[in-house]
Amino acid sequence: MLGNYFEYPAACTRTRGVRSKLLTDTDWKNLSESRNLFLTLNYLVETEYRSFFEWTTLHADALPSLRRVEHTLRASTVSYVINILRFLSGPPAETLTVLIQKYELLNIKKTIRRLNQSELREHHLEISNYDLGRYSLCKNVNWDDVKSHDELSEILKPTYYRYAYMKGHSLIEQGRDLMFFECMLEKVYYDQLIDSISKLEETKSDSIRSLVANYLDEVSLTAFVRLKFNHRLDYSSILPLLPLNGCKHITENLLSKLSSASSSEDFFTMLAGETNCKKIAGENLKKTVFNMRKIRELHCTKVFAKGLSMNIAPAVAFFFLKEQEVEDLISLLQCKRFNIEIDNNRT
Repeated sequence: MLGNYFEYPAACTRTRGVRSKLLTDTDWKNLSESRNLFLTLNYLVETEYRSFFEWTTLHADALPSLRRVEHTLRASTVSYVINILRFLSGPPAETLTVLIQKYELLNIKKTIRRLNQSELREHHLEISNYDLGRYSLCKNVNWDDVKSHDELSEILKPTYYRYAYMKGHSLIEQGRDLMFFECMLEKVYYDQLIDSISKLEETKSDSIRSLVANYLDEVSLTAFVRLKFNHRLDYSSILPLLPLNGCKHITENLLSKLSSASSSEDFFTMLAGETNCKKIAGENLKKTVFNMRKIRELHCTKVFAKGLSMNIAPAVAFFFLKEQEVEDLISLLQCKRFNIEIDNNRT
């Protein structure tokens, strides 16, 4: 326990340092107003992201693939969090470790897609591993080299994905959709995140629980809407795939009520009628997710304003802010590539 009194301030000092590397309002204005993809990337590589783009030299007539750029941006999140993790141990380190293991799950899901959809173009492209180093579940794995489901099963056997993978693979062999398989793995991941937070000292984890609950609200709502209205799954099939025990607003009782909606439009009209959901409900999924993220961003800002030096809440807040910045950047770059009008609200 005494060790934590030395670890927390050091981790928080590092967190404040990496937080200063987030893009400024001026950066976002300049990126948004850049005339084309080349100029946008040219500006981006001169920001705090410069060290992550040492692998490329930009030329207007030979831009790097957006796939590679997107991977680089997401990998920067992993890198910054690992820099904080070096100052932590025990349950606080476990929580941050599970947060970045989300990127290892991306490695696993891409491998599963490649093994199940060999005719697709993705089969011929590198997976671009997210390297978590000693914080990874699966040490020293080159996911491009995995040749079969049996091999992948052996890799995952020591991890918390073991049983979900076995069950999911069995369902695929029975003709179930690959999407269902991925949702099972995601549920196991989110349950692990919830479990890691339960090990933190209760007096120091209220802000973390609230941040993660907001995040899982978004995850659960998004999954429910897409599985119900895009994939036409029934309520009883969707429910086991959602991490509802970590949510705040999105509950089993709420989804039971909303499951009677005949369309996504009806769904969000009904959601807006729920007293506990008025602040988050929008006219559609995009607007509702936007509202959830704005609430989370405000909460993150408040965490930093409190200056908690004996708590990892600032590190968790940084993770969510950084992850959202990266996703907003990816959306902006895609808009530039396809000449789509930029939404300055970063939705």
